[in-house]
Amino acid sequence: MKHDIDMHEVSDEFAKCWQAAGRHLDSQNHRGELNWLKANLTPPFLEHLSFRLENQLFFIRIDDVDGTVSGPGNSNGFRTIAKGCNGHACRMPMQRKSGAWEPSIPGWG
Repeated sequence: MKHDIDMHEVSDEFAKCWQAAGRHLDSQNHRGELNWLKANLTPPFLEHLSFRLENQLFFIRIDDVDGTVSGPGNSNGFRTIAKGCNGHACRMPMQRKSGAWEPSIPGWG
């Protein structure tokens, strides 16, 4: 099976959204067990963020719920890498409120 892998640069606004998503995940109480696998905005992009928590792998795709900012990559590649690694494909809905990005669903992460 063949998938297109996005090699594009990201917009400044998506970078801000991405940083807020990563900070949010870091701020959750994971007892120091969250280990980042992909935590940079360097292409190629199958997922936006990925990490290991104990013996489980999580692959995160960030979505702007208002649709004003789009990130690189596509849903097919994101799901494929999660499935191929026996991990969890998670969509993280983000929203810009009062000029700052935050998860649109309370308690996400």
